[in-house]
Amino acid sequence: MEEVIGDSLLLMNESFSSTNSREGAVIAEEILKALSVIGSRVVFVTHLYELAKRVDAINADTNGITKLFSMVAGIDESSCREDSNNKAIRRTYLVRPGEPLPTGFASDIAYQYGISYEKLIRNQ
Repeated sequence: MEEVIGDSLLLMNESFSSTNSREGAVIAEEILKALSVIGSRVVFVTHLYELAKRVDAINADTNGITKLFSMVAGIDESSCREDSNNKAIRRTYLVRPGEPLPTGFASDIAYQYGISYEKLIRNQ
């Protein structure tokens, strides 16, 4: 961080995820505020939902040179029907500005790879 300047571009993937989500979000917010003030550009991939929901508040509190905004990777909404037996969520891989989703669809991914209680017990 000592060499980061206003023209820096940082790519951060799941930073601070080794701690619990609340503490990770607090640490990440402090760092993102400082980077915003000095004008650095950051791509910060995270599943810290609480952090992503606070983007507007962080921008208001900080009034930095660069602004934070939330982007989400797309899914095909029609593949998410509750009444369908097909649990596979189709990902579009289109990244757009948007509200963070409260789920990363981990149960869907586990189901696709055969990780379910029923399948695991059947394989005993």
